[in-house]
Amino acid sequence: MTPGTEVSTEYRWPYDCAHPDCWQEPWKGIVLAPNDPRAWKNTVRFPGRLPEQAEVDQHLEDLRQRDTPLTGVPVLYDFDGEVSVQWETPDKVVPYQQCLLHWRVTRAERKGTYKPVFRVNERSDGFEVKHVPTGQTHWMGDGVDTLSSEDGQAWKPGTPGFREAWEFILNEDAATTYEACFPDLDPDDFDDPVLD
Repeated sequence: MTPGTEVSTEYRWPYDCAHPDCWQEPWKGIVLAPNDPRAWKNTVRFPGRLPEQAEVDQHLEDLRQRDTPLTGVPVLYDFDGEVSVQWETPDKVVPYQQCLLHWRVTRAERKGTYKPVFRVNERSDGFEVKHVPTGQTHWMGDGVDTLSSEDGQAWKPGTPGFREAWEFILNEDAATTYEACFPDLDPDDFDDPVLD
């Protein structure tokens, strides 16, 4: 992820252990560059202060010389007015819109209100879209390398929430999905998806 990208993770969903009606949308963070002084504020290396840029650059150089890799991604969050940097696990950080759609699907599933018309099945050799009412499938193949949101953030297969976010999009624009994947079916013969 490049610095400035809006992101979140599955474990930044406020109140997700409570009833789904209590859930709040995922916390939104912004990826910082590893050498951004804000990423190092009040850390073990720089306790109680915001370091100067030269200090951070020297610290990163020292780590490189010792072959000590950075194992996290610095993400700047605003937790209800309290700004905080969290070093997140790289494979858990996803574009915010992908995380939000995943959250919406999971929340609706837990409430028992999610009734999709299309499901996405991720297989080792590719993807297929299933039309739930008829059981028909449309093979997408293995050519699906990335999807991207309107703001150009890439979503990659295998990342947390990828399948759920893609499924939400296919159901949200059911008319286009019918046209592209199931042209022999008449959408008027089936119920519309219920997404929330």
